[in-house]
Formats: sequence, C-alpha cells, structure tokens
Amino acid sequence: EKDKFATLGMMLGGLSHEILNPLSGITGPLEILKLKISSYPELSADDKTQKYIGQIEESLNRLSNIVRNIRLLFYEQQFSEDLLKISSILEETKESVVSHNSEASNSVTYEVKEDFEFIGDSTAVKIVFQNLIANALDSLDGNGRVSVKAARYNDTRLVEISDNGKGIAESDIPKIYEAFYTTKSINSAEGLGLFIVKHMVDRFGWEIEVDSKPGEGTTFKIKIKDPK
Repeated sequence: EKDKFATLGMMLGGLSHEILNPLSGITGPLEILKLKISSYPELSADDKTQKYIGQIEESLNRLSNIVRNIRLLFYEQQFSEDLLKISSILEETKESVVSHNSEASNSVTYEVKEDFEFIGDSTAVKIVFQNLIANALDSLDGNGRVSVKAARYNDTRLVEISDNGKGIAESDIPKIYEAFYTTKSINSAEGLGLFIVKHMVDRFGWEIEVDSKPGEGTTFKIKIKDPK
C-alpha cells in the first residue's frame, strides 16, 4: 500500500508543478483587475461584478490548496524532528481553520485534557489536523458540531476529531483514503484531504482509525508515536 502511495505521489508531484505556473499567471492579473475595478464606482458597487470576482478568488484558493498539499506530500523532504506541544499545535490549527472558514469558530470545540509533548514536524502535523477538521466541517448540516480532543491514556497519546454530521456508509469506509475519492459534490471538494492525511500519518509512523455511522457522525482517532 505504501508503494502505491509513493507511485501516485510521484505523478501528482509533477502535476502540481504544471499547475503552479499558470496559477501564478492568473492571481497577479486578478489583483490588478481588482484595483482597476475599485477606481470605477459603478463597477465596484455592482453586486454581480463582486460576485464573479469572489467566485474566481474562491476557485483560485481551492487550486492553491491542492498544489500546496501535493507539494508537501510528494517532494519527499525530510521532516524535522522537533519537540512539540499538542496544545500549541491545535491552537495554531484552529487559527488556520477559522481563517479559511469563519463559521468554524462557532462550530468547533477544542479540549486538551493533558498538554502532552511529542516529536514531529510542526507544519506537516498541522496539515493533518487541518484536513481532518475541514473534512468534519464539510460533513455538517445546519447546526452540527465538531469536537477536537487530545489526551494521554497510559502510554498512548490520542487525538480524536469527531462530528455529528452525515457519517460514512460502511461500504465507503475502505475507499476514503483513496486519492480523488469523494462523496461530496464535484464543486465542493477535490477528494485529496483524507488521502493526504493517510499518507502523512504513514510517514510519521502513527496510526489512524475511523468509526462512523450514517446519520450519526464520524470520529477519527490518531495515535501519536515518536519516530523510531
């Protein structure tokens, strides 16, 4: 299975490079266009114009996130081995999630029962938790909730990310870590989040488990282990 991830990773790594160049060629002119529009009161006050600009920016952000995640995954750099505190990691993750989804500040609760330490790469670890929290938020309907808990049980350091959203069908669970697999609409997800999580967890030497029932919600459990 790890060989499969590595092979696909090489392909996606090259693809990310091909996407990055034209992406840069769009974002720069878009900023200039926004400045031009702001100098024309009729255009800057036009709801349709602002709506279209917003849609372009949203699509560019999605592409940028895809490229960022692929580059992190598949340019096989060595991860740093720093002493990290779970409370600090989750706090920084929270800030990042809220910056991309303002509703997350009211929908996600954090509970660190014990401020345990572990060895890892800060940037890569935050990517794992960001993807899991974003995935949980996407599953919510209405006033759903996401819970992030961190605790130590004897020698086990555990982070649990739970939601009371749609849940995952039993037949879908074996597929959720596959690249580009998604049960969401084609316009709302690229199907890389859980693939990224699985790949990173394997590289860390950690373990991940999922428990889910349709209509009741989903819990991902990550067991953190120090590198050997």
